[in-house]
Formats: sequence, C-alpha cells, structure tokens
Amino acid sequence: MNTLLFNFSEEALKNMMIEAVREGIANHDTKSTNEDGFLTRQEAADLIKVSVTTIDTWRRIGLIQGYRINSRIRFSKAELLEAVKKNSPKRR
Repeated sequence: MNTLLFNFSEEALKNMMIEAVREGIANHDTKSTNEDGFLTRQEAADLIKVSVTTIDTWRRIGLIQGYRINSRIRFSKAELLEAVKKNSPKRR
C-alpha cells in the first residue's frame, strides 16, 4: 500500500469534499431512475402522452403506484405501461 500526503488548507479540502459529494449524488440520482426503469413525473407523463396533473391524479386515486426514491416520487415504467393497458377503453 502506498501512502500519499497532500498539503491542502482545511477550506480547500472541505470544498473538494463538498463538490465530490454533489457529483456523486447527481450521478446516482440519474442512474437510479434511468437504469432501473423508474421515471420522473414528467417522464411518465411524456411516455403515455398525458399531463403531469393527470399523473398526480392517477397516483392519488390509486390507478398507478409511485415510489419514493431519494425523497422524490418515481414511477415504474413497466407498471405504468401495464396500468395504462389495463385501464384503457376496449375497442370493438
């Protein structure tokens, strides 16, 4: 194991750590929503061509399920598409 020593002021070290944490949080949030198939309210609305207000209403009445991830509400893409398919009017 190699040991490296750096000479940073306390303020410089603090700023570097804050920036590294911010970058980590920003990268994690993006990856967790897109790679796992979870969508933001806007992404969900765009996918099924409805308004964000409609997404909120459907969630409130239990038509679709929202998940709290990192203090934000996300929607499972697969569950959203299934709910739309299940609840769309039948054509003759």
